[in-house]
Amino acid sequence: MRISSRSRYSCPEVREKLKLLLVNEGFYVHQHAYDYLVMFDEKIVCTIHLLPLIRKVQVVHYTLNPSSKEHLAKIIDIIKMLDREVEVEIKKSPREM
Repeated sequence: MRISSRSRYSCPEVREKLKLLLVNEGFYVHQHAYDYLVMFDEKIVCTIHLLPLIRKVQVVHYTLNPSSKEHLAKIIDIIKMLDREVEVEIKKSPREM
C-alpha cells in the first residue's frame, strides 16, 4: 500500500469541505483555488494558503482586528480536522512584520 506524500487538500472536494465547515461556523469565506479569505462580522480574521504538495498550510493572522485571535483556534482546528498530517504555519499580517 502506497502512502501519498500530498496533503488531502490536493483534492477539490476537501478544499470545498473546508470552506463549508468554516461557513457553518459563521465565517464569511471567499475561496480562490488554494487560497481563502476568512472574515467574521465584516472584518478580516485571516487568509489561508494551502500548499498540498509540501503538506503545509499557511494562516496569515490579521491582528489589526482585535477579535480575530479568538477565532484563530477554531479555524486551525477545522484545518487539522480535515488533514491531521498537515503542518500549520501561523504568520502575522504583512503590515505588522
